[in-house]
Amino acid sequence: MGEDLKFFDQALLNNKHHDKDFYRYFVKFLNKIPEEGKTLDDEIEKTPREVNIIMQAKNRVKEDMRFFNRNKEIDLPLNMVYIVPKGKKAKYSSMFLRGIAVEQSDSDYQFAARVYQELFRRMCFSIVGAGRNKKLFYIDDGAVVLRKGIASFMARKFIEECGFVKDIEEDVFNPDAESILNFFLQEIARGRSVEKETVQKIFYSAVINGTAFLKALEENISSAESELVVAPNR
Repeated sequence: MGEDLKFFDQALLNNKHHDKDFYRYFVKFLNKIPEEGKTLDDEIEKTPREVNIIMQAKNRVKEDMRFFNRNKEIDLPLNMVYIVPKGKKAKYSSMFLRGIAVEQSDSDYQFAARVYQELFRRMCFSIVGAGRNKKLFYIDDGAVVLRKGIASFMARKFIEECGFVKDIEEDVFNPDAESILNFFLQEIARGRSVEKETVQKIFYSAVINGTAFLKALEENISSAESELVVAPNR
C-alpha cells in the first residue's frame, strides 16, 4: 500500500472507517522525522554529555537487538529522543512523539539506565492503530510487562559493563517486571530437558519480535540447547 513504516512494525486500520488515502497519510505521519531545532514546549536541550550517553545506549541497544534476532531495525534519530523535566514524561506518549521522552536525570548512571530502557522498549515490536475519530493508539499484544522486564535486565548489563557508577539511592530499574519475567522463564523450563538459559534467548527473541513464544520454543528446542546463551559474550 505504498511507503513502509520506519518506526513501527505494523499499522492497523478499520476499512469501514479509513480509506487508502488516510492510510497513506497515516504512514507519512508516522514516518515523519521532526525538523532540526523544532522542540516540544517542555523539552530541555541536550548537553554534549547526554548526547554521548544517548548514542552509547542506542548503539548498544541495536547490538542487543541484532543478537536477539530482531526482524526489523528501528533506528531513531537523535532529535526523536526528547529530554523533559521531572514529572512531565507522562504528558507525551510515544505515539505522539514516535520516539521517546526521558525525564531529566540527576546523574549519568540514572540517565543511562533510563535512556537504555526507553530505547530498548521502543525498538521492540510495536503495532499502532487509528480509531474512528482517527486518533492514534498503541495496540497491546500482551507482552508489555515482559518487554519491560527484558529491558530492565539488559539495562543492568549495559550499566555495569560501561562502568557507570551508582551515585543515587533510587532504583532506576524495574525489579517487579524482572520478577515476572524470571517466574515465566522458570515455569516454561520446568519439566523440559532444556536449560533456563536456552529458553531465555528464544523467549527474548519472541517477545522482542512479537511472535508466539511457545511456538518458537517448540520449533527451536531441539537445536537450541547447544547453540544459545544468555546474553552476548563481550
